[in-house]
Amino acid sequence: MYSSALCRLACSDAILRSEFGGVYASDELPQKLGNYSCFIANLDPKTKPGSHWIAIAFRNNACYYFCSYGSAPSNHNILNFIKRNANNFVWNKCRYQSFVSYTCGHFCLNFLYNFVRKLSLSPLHSDKIEHNEKFIQKFVAQKFRLHNCCFSPYSNQSCRAYDFKRKRE
Repeated sequence: MYSSALCRLACSDAILRSEFGGVYASDELPQKLGNYSCFIANLDPKTKPGSHWIAIAFRNNACYYFCSYGSAPSNHNILNFIKRNANNFVWNKCRYQSFVSYTCGHFCLNFLYNFVRKLSLSPLHSDKIEHNEKFIQKFVAQKFRLHNCCFSPYSNQSCRAYDFKRKRE
């Protein structure tokens, strides 16, 4: 999913829109949160086509990092953004997404939708990847609509299915 579509979908939800700071390449995240608490970032810098979307949310001086693969934050641009804006951070350790799907942006939208409503990710199961994939596509189709109101600079990035060769490098 491209950054412009992710932003438009996020903005289609009134509650999320009020806290949503935009969709960014990892090296274009803002210095400060401003009036926003939720962001979606690509692990790649703006000079690359994009690899994987993650969600970042802040509450009470803590950062909540969500990766649908269950990976800890390791991108230095994203870690710096977190350190500048929070004293503590936590991340999910469960993998919800298939390594061959392109739904990481959908999972980010689900996380942020639930975060701003203070709900859990309960319908997702780390041991039921196929169920998660079906659920997340239906969830996004039901809860979000394309909407023309994105305000963050488009990086025009996308995601790609996990590349096992890249993981070993």
